[in-house]
Amino acid sequence: MEEKNFDIKDIEVGVCDFFEVSLEDVYSRTKNRKVSCARHFLWFILHEDYGMSNAQIAKRYGRIKRRVVEYISKIRFRVANQRGDALVYKELKEMF
Repeated sequence: MEEKNFDIKDIEVGVCDFFEVSLEDVYSRTKNRKVSCARHFLWFILHEDYGMSNAQIAKRYGRIKRRVVEYISKIRFRVANQRGDALVYKELKEMF
């Protein structure tokens, strides 16, 4: 996949605004459902649309690569199989 030129902070802020969570929350280890959903959609977008590797995402957010892979896979499945999540992803993509 071709890597796009992008400002990661703009994407982070946009996703946080969409889900109404703070940037600090996304970087935190909180398991709050709303924050986790924002975090996982952010990782999915960075990986799928901007070509960031799982290892790059794991390093930036202080996670282990295995968990990043797991959550990106879950969002990929949800976007493909759940209309609501597909609409969320479509709206997020249109923001950037």
